[in-house]
Amino acid sequence: MSDTIAAGPELDALVAQMVMGLVPCTNSHGGQGRDYLGGRCYASPEDPADGGELPLYSTTYEGMGLVLAEMARRGFLVRIVTLLSSDGDQPVETLGWSVLFTKYREGGASGSGGGDDVRSLPEAVARAALAAVEAQG
Repeated sequence: MSDTIAAGPELDALVAQMVMGLVPCTNSHGGQGRDYLGGRCYASPEDPADGGELPLYSTTYEGMGLVLAEMARRGFLVRIVTLLSSDGDQPVETLGWSVLFTKYREGGASGSGGGDDVRSLPEAVARAALAAVEAQG
């Protein structure tokens, strides 16, 4: 589902709802988040009127750090692999990232990725976190 959405506001909204557990803000007129802060206002379900601007989870390192912290809080371990070029005498170039979240439970480990060969590390982490949460059901 999320693999067809480009990094940016739409992917960030999915991360907010599915990974971070946030909901669109309501304002005093009962409008949803799309009407407040240009659709980038999200809040906790306990107090949907008291939210703030949605972090840029899929495009900034600061937002990525919030996703990593939430996944750690949920008991996931993360493996991040940097995909590098190795073309003889040419300088090494980062080609992309592969991210895997793993959760150990009784009977073994389960893992779910979602950031294979993505050019941006924040995007790879966001996609892998969504995949891991979706896999848990």
